[in-house]
Amino acid sequence: MLRCLAVVVLVVGSGCAGGNGHRLIVQARTDLTPGVDFVTLRVRLDSPASEDVVPAVVGQDFITPVRVAEMDLPNGSYGLVVTAVDATGREVLSRRMRVELREDLAVTATLYRSCEGVTCPLEGDAESLTACVGGRCVDPGCSDVMPELCGASECNADSDCASAVACAVGVCVEGGCLFAADDDACGAGERCAPTMGCVGGVDAGMDAGMDAAFDVGTDVPVDARPSCATEVMLSASAPQREMGGFSGAFSSLVVVLTADTGLNEIGADEPLPSGHTGTREFRAGDEDF
Repeated sequence: MLRCLAVVVLVVGSGCAGGNGHRLIVQARTDLTPGVDFVTLRVRLDSPASEDVVPAVVGQDFITPVRVAEMDLPNGSYGLVVTAVDATGREVLSRRMRVELREDLAVTATLYRSCEGVTCPLEGDAESLTACVGGRCVDPGCSDVMPELCGASECNADSDCASAVACAVGVCVEGGCLFAADDDACGAGERCAPTMGCVGGVDAGMDAGMDAAFDVGTDVPVDARPSCATEVMLSASAPQREMGGFSGAFSSLVVVLTADTGLNEIGADEPLPSGHTGTREFRAGDEDF
């Protein structure tokens, strides 16, 4: 019996296609653990205002940059904020960036675990240092394409990033250290937590819950889920689609499922465990989209 299921429907757009100007591709990388520390990455452009949201699931590699947004814009200076959001909707960590667009450009926003809880500028910093890299505050123009704005480096090579735990490997990025978890360095049924070392695998039943999320279909009406919240966010344009009375222009539908205590089975062999999340993505053209 379904007792409470919060469904967040994220409509991921295809970018601000068309018009004159240049293509801006935004990638993200982080040493936060996807599906555990955060379940979505949100990309916000200041002007023209736009938002893209992409899911993050257990086992996904975010040490290698992942494309999270793509848009066509005229020449100019743009402010970007890339934010990791957890299953409760809490903003875990953000990276502020300023991008000077004069040609087609791909830029990577790196979110460092060491920046969690750091509010820039810190005491004694210049007011302009509003972005965090490796636990220190830097100019928001700091990026992989403008490293000269990143200030003094914490590291110059991967070997400068000494991990506090044996199962994590240090990686030097933009003068700051990321720590990549290596689950293979842990025992059976364990995973690597970059700040603690090898711990019990994702909480009991989590993997089953993730599988359950991918097994959930679209045939359960939203209004059949009492005491549950539904949020819909639209971004950009694509062929018009319609689902359950909701219609909008979108190219991809990502359903992020979170469960409260007592959730029982819904279209899966195992229930989604309390306090955890799973995702299922539907794309335009999919048979069940």
